[in-house]
Amino acid sequence: MDGFLKKILVGGGATLLSLLVVKVMAIVNSVIAARLLQPSDYGALSVIVNLQNLVVIIACFGIPLAVTKHVSQWRPRDQSYASAVGSALLVMLLVSAMVTAVAYLVLSRTIAVGVYADPTLLDALRLSAVYVFISSVNFAMS
Repeated sequence: MDGFLKKILVGGGATLLSLLVVKVMAIVNSVIAARLLQPSDYGALSVIVNLQNLVVIIACFGIPLAVTKHVSQWRPRDQSYASAVGSALLVMLLVSAMVTAVAYLVLSRTIAVGVYADPTLLDALRLSAVYVFISSVNFAMS
């Protein structure tokens, strides 16, 4: 039991430390961006980052959690089945990420002009569609 508890504490501590590092880096990043950008540009950056984060969650469609559950559930019983399920779910994630990124790209003009009434956001939103795909895949692999 002591070995198990030690593994949990070490793993939990490492996870907490990595989350703290990421959050501190995000704060530093936002301070640098705020100092380098004009207020309107910083506001546009905030809109795009928040929108990207929302679209990435939609693109992932809960698949990373399903992969974790099914692979951990079936690995002890049937390694080949667990591998097949994991592979199928990852293919589903790639398709979901691609479809969502393309939809985001197609809707970028409507979002920029129709929702935010700011045509200057259009190029940044189009570029962020690529980020959505890459980030969705990265989210699933982590």
